[in-house]
Amino acid sequence: MRFMLPVSIEGIIMLKSILLSSVLLCAMPVMAHAVEPAAETSSATTISDADNQAIDAKANAFFTDLNAGHTDTAYYNAFVPRMATENKQALQGLISQTQTALAFAGLPVKWEKMSQTELASVMVARTYIVYSKDLPARFKFTFFKTPQGWYVQSVFFNDFNAQEY
Repeated sequence: MRFMLPVSIEGIIMLKSILLSSVLLCAMPVMAHAVEPAAETSSATTISDADNQAIDAKANAFFTDLNAGHTDTAYYNAFVPRMATENKQALQGLISQTQTALAFAGLPVKWEKMSQTELASVMVARTYIVYSKDLPARFKFTFFKTPQGWYVQSVFFNDFNAQEY
């Protein structure tokens, strides 16, 4: 024998409302916990003085090699050696572009760090203004730290346009 309870639409809606209210009431502490701020952490990354000096040395070696006319050496020493050998064709294109730009603007005689943004404890973006006897240029590097030291991950250069700042 089966028992059937008479159920109305209003009763079903009421039952769903009670169940939903119960679920929300039980979940409130969990939801409230989820939106609490995490333990205090600093979003600002600060690299050490030694790391800054290592990046300075890498950039200075790059520009010194360019000044001496050793564009190949400048790039091969700036990038991780494995990347330089695995991406030889792309690196050679970058070297050719740099040589063309230097033939037009002249060799760098002085360079200054314009800005630095610490993207993470192992990644730093730097912008340099590079002076030649004819034109200034801007070089933007992204440096990253490996177990072997700091290397260039990317480089971008163009003529310096102060209106872009």
